[in-house]
Amino acid sequence: MAGLGEVHLVADLAQAQPFDLLVFAVPDRALADAARLACGHGSVWLHLSGAVAPDVLQIAGGPTQVAAMHPLCALPDPIAGATAEQAAAPLRGALCAVGGAAQAVARALAERVGGLAFVLDPAGRAAYHAAAALVANDLVALLALGGAACEAAGVPQPLVAPGLLHLARSSLSAVAGRPLAAGLTGAVSRGDAATLASHLQALANHPPAAAVHAALSEVLLALVATRLPAEQVAAVRAALGQAFKT
Repeated sequence: MAGLGEVHLVADLAQAQPFDLLVFAVPDRALADAARLACGHGSVWLHLSGAVAPDVLQIAGGPTQVAAMHPLCALPDPIAGATAEQAAAPLRGALCAVGGAAQAVARALAERVGGLAFVLDPAGRAAYHAAAALVANDLVALLALGGAACEAAGVPQPLVAPGLLHLARSSLSAVAGRPLAAGLTGAVSRGDAATLASHLQALANHPPAAAVHAALSEVLLALVATRLPAEQVAAVRAALGQAFKT
């Protein structure tokens, strides 16, 4: 099966017409149970998990042809009124990790939705999925922490979310198509230890935000250290060291 024919969504397997490919779009913890319920349906099984290897679907009574296809994009529940095309728009251009005995089918599915397929070794799935969580989920947590700091500073509440989202988009645009350090702005990138120290002091009453800012500032310093004067690097490290003591 090198390509895909018609695609239909079904909620009840008992009511479905005969088909070749069955896609499991369930939480990781439910994959094994879902596979047991699906026995007797489909000649190829494929799941959409990034963290779990394809062989979770290899159960007694199931097909030998299994695969995984994980799109590297955020796919929340569709906004009310959105068309299928609008809901699937984030898939276009997304990296898609494929694997398993039927990875040709997974690749075809990725291409069908406009994704860019690559083969991911099962041993790398946990690190790959952790990377996805860092960039997607942890970014949302950063927005929440930044929002709380803005409100504590007195920024009008209706302006917080649009203002921070605009900042996030402009920051991503700044690093697109160049080394990350080249598009970086802010106190650490300038070697401004005094400003960084003032940030950490301002966040002292919100320990989670202070800890996250200090830890990520260490990562940023590693990105820019070679282009800063040694005394500025030392001063930033001292400010961070003081933050980790408190």
